[in-house]
Amino acid sequence: MTGERVSQAEFARRNGWSKQYVAKLVKQGRIKLEGGKIDPVAAKKAVDQLAEPSTALREKPAQSRTPASTTTAP
Repeated sequence: MTGERVSQAEFARRNGWSKQYVAKLVKQGRIKLEGGKIDPVAAKKAVDQLAEPSTALREKPAQSRTPASTTTAP
């Protein structure tokens, strides 16, 4: 059984995105069209996977810094 298919505009509306953003994702091949329509479950999953790497980069822990030693050996 195939799932529900919706237009790009409807998919954008359901997710609070612009139609242009969804069209861009389709053009980039990140969201697949089937018969000119989007499978919203598969497309949402694909978009969620796109967000994960950038989230990981933002949450990267700060590197600890050790002050340079200014003392000299006797």
